[in-house]
Amino acid sequence: MNTTESSFTRYRAGNGPIFSASKTPPGPGLEQSCELPFGFLWTPFNPLSDDNDWSVYQCNGTALPPVMCLTCCAYLNIYAELKVDENVWICPLCQGRNVTTPEMLRSPMTQVPGIEYRQTLAESDERDSLTILLVMDQNLPRLDAHAIGTAVQQVLGTSSTNHTTSLQLGVITFGKMLHIYQIGNASQGLVSADVFAKHEQITDAHLSRQNYLVSLDHDHEFDCLWRTLFAAYGVSAPDETQSDESVPVARLSRLEQLKQNKEERIRKELGETTQANRHQSPWTSSPATDKPTKKRGTRNVGEAMQAAIELATADPDKPARTARIFLFTNGCPNYGDGSVVDVDSFTAESASAFQIQNKIDVVNPAKLAQAIDYFSLVGKASSEAGVAVDVFCSGATEVALASYQALVEPSSGYVLPSLVFEADSLIKNLHYLFHETFVPGLHFNMPDTPGSSMLVADEQWIDGCILDIRVPSFFTVTHVVGPGELVEDSKRMLAGERSSFALGASLAAAKKVKISLPIADIVDATLIRIHVGRVDPISTFSVMLQMNEFFQHESHALFQCIARYINRQGNVLVTKTFTRRLATANDVVEFLDGVDEEVVPVLLGKEAVYRANFGRDATNNTLLETFDQATLEALAYDAQQDIDATIQKISVAYRLLGLQQGTARRGVDLTEEGGIRAAGSSLDFAFPPELSDALRRLYHLRRGPLVSPGPMQSLDDRVHLRSLFLRLPLEDSLCMMALSLWSSGALVSDAETTHVSSVPPDTLALWDNVILVADHFYELFVWSGKSAHASEYDAVRDHFKLFLAERTMHRFPVPTLHILMENDSMCRRFIALLAPSHADPIEHQLAHYPALADLSPQKLTSLQEKVNFHDTTVDSSFRNWFWSVSSATSQSTDIGISLCA
Repeated sequence: MNTTESSFTRYRAGNGPIFSASKTPPGPGLEQSCELPFGFLWTPFNPLSDDNDWSVYQCNGTALPPVMCLTCCAYLNIYAELKVDENVWICPLCQGRNVTTPEMLRSPMTQVPGIEYRQTLAESDERDSLTILLVMDQNLPRLDAHAIGTAVQQVLGTSSTNHTTSLQLGVITFGKMLHIYQIGNASQGLVSADVFAKHEQITDAHLSRQNYLVSLDHDHEFDCLWRTLFAAYGVSAPDETQSDESVPVARLSRLEQLKQNKEERIRKELGETTQANRHQSPWTSSPATDKPTKKRGTRNVGEAMQAAIELATADPDKPARTARIFLFTNGCPNYGDGSVVDVDSFTAESASAFQIQNKIDVVNPAKLAQAIDYFSLVGKASSEAGVAVDVFCSGATEVALASYQALVEPSSGYVLPSLVFEADSLIKNLHYLFHETFVPGLHFNMPDTPGSSMLVADEQWIDGCILDIRVPSFFTVTHVVGPGELVEDSKRMLAGERSSFALGASLAAAKKVKISLPIADIVDATLIRIHVGRVDPISTFSVMLQMNEFFQHESHALFQCIARYINRQGNVLVTKTFTRRLATANDVVEFLDGVDEEVVPVLLGKEAVYRANFGRDATNNTLLETFDQATLEALAYDAQQDIDATIQKISVAYRLLGLQQGTARRGVDLTEEGGIRAAGSSLDFAFPPELSDALRRLYHLRRGPLVSPGPMQSLDDRVHLRSLFLRLPLEDSLCMMALSLWSSGALVSDAETTHVSSVPPDTLALWDNVILVADHFYELFVWSGKSAHASEYDAVRDHFKLFLAERTMHRFPVPTLHILMENDSMCRRFIALLAPSHADPIEHQLAHYPALADLSPQKLTSLQEKVNFHDTTVDSSFRNWFWSVSSATSQSTDIGISLCA
């Protein structure tokens, strides 16, 4: 893969949904698919690909052309049967007859699978406006506040000269009280803030008279931001310096951190200062320090967010069409509505100051569940008002990330934790959120009939994006995983589609073609509708399907995916449709030959992680009633058992298939050229060879941090990684499921090798004289064996850092790089992700890792002893796990439930 490609073009999902097989199962029931899932991954907002799969259709005015089926509301597509002499097309989904114009029958709609319709809405002479609010924790240290100011100036500064959008910036800080800064007055050198205990105290008079927002039409307006940050945190604007962004910043080992702390202490003793803390304001509203202090502060996050939403939507004279709220904090909500701590013990009169300080950041599971309900309501209110929320967390303490996740989910936002707000990473993450994602929202009038004035129709508010998934009547959607919310009660035509339906109906009436209103039963049976809060190029949906009893041996199945949203400027309604038709397999063998070994494990993996988050019976992201450790561990264990049950069912079905097909199928695998090759191991007789890599990925997922409670640092880490995995596209999901590992090979003195070879992510790769580089999506590792610690191997490490920098150039979120030396305490974080293949018998080790034959017996023994902390009774090797699960005596199916069920 070329890592220098422009952002997002590398995803295959740019060509529409990616199916798990090239053909549908031959009949109903999982036995017809060898217990494998059938479905697809869809990234609806990925930019259009450059190939011949897509075409853009600019609508004439505001109305869609007559391209909708009058029976099921599907769109005209390449697979429709055309009767050109009658101007009729037959819908391939419901077989309904529809009349259109000759132009439509000759248009790209009938020639390519992907069409993007663009309906121009009412133009305005005024510039579009966007309000941006920084909601900042008063407990943030100065260095974090300085990094935030630097990132905001660099990211928003590139947009301040955009002549189509006017940016307005506001700053709110919060602790126990709320401080809303009159940033508009800062240009005059006067910085002041209005202080409130609750958001209800903010009146219309405050919002109309005070200069809470400043326009960013010119770069010098950022002086207002820095004057405000100086007043709040005592930090000033940075010097103009150039930073090298080609290499990711590494997280130092503990030894290197101790050395750095010593150097800083010596500099302080000599009276040296840094740019970030050179000046201190005597008027700071918070006791900001350079680094986090042991004293814990209060955070009234709920009131701060409600005040921010009111401010973002308050201007009656010139309201912003949409708004963005960026929340920066370094702790959990622990005061007021949405608090996750035990308020009773916190406010008890008998509690000492020491007891309060020790409990102020201790998350109570019951309070956390209540806070999630509260922040879900706050987040939904913000999303419905066209306000998107994203959260940045710093520090090493627990921040109750699940509560912040509930706040951002309605607007499909992100919660991004880090130890500190490091400038380069913060800039890249903020740049992605601001420039690549946006909130579609608009007050507009859409005519119901062609030619009618937009002023006579009722005004409507459109917020977010509407996604439709249309399937044949003989398929049922069983699982949907991804951001957004399923819409169950409203599957009617949308405002932008009524003109198309009306025009199609009038043409059909003129041709005397019998028509009827869309049949509710057909629409309900063939349509899944999803509401998403924002346009995000990497947001991906995982969809599983099962053939039902309505199957009548159809030769093909047609699927159509539709995405609708307002563009960033608010003047175009975009409707993207992509239609794909798959042939029905003649038998299970033919279905197996067409499976995609990358899509299958991701479909199963997303369902497993979803169950680990919400339980087996959850629907539509149902929140847990409690977040106690025992409940979470039980859900994780259930998800592991479900993976085991799925693997056993596939193995049993494959063996039965081999018995039915005889030796012609067993032990044989098809090549890409259509030939056959003999199976390479006994595993090929017990599991489809086409899915050998998929099987290993599911093994790594089962024992990795996404599901297993093993190599996990905290509940916050688990919530963060799972929420990312459930929404990321194919390539990123594969990277999160299993570590990708490369080795330098055996090194010699003064080596300057640029050799990078892929090796299995196993403990057998931990040789003394190699340097390993690993990619686990959110974490990157460069590990040096004990014989490769010397500085003479720095050139190899530098090359590997550049290798990772190119590989992750456009990745979001920005990953953390760990530079590790063997025997560092942080090494276990890396080694725990490697499969414990050292526990296998030596003959299996040699078969799996032939390079071991070059090691002497002493070195081989030393290699095996490096990871003696592994407990093989709870963390089995791949070989032991698979045969224990797939054996005839396994009870996996008695305990677990198939992920396809």
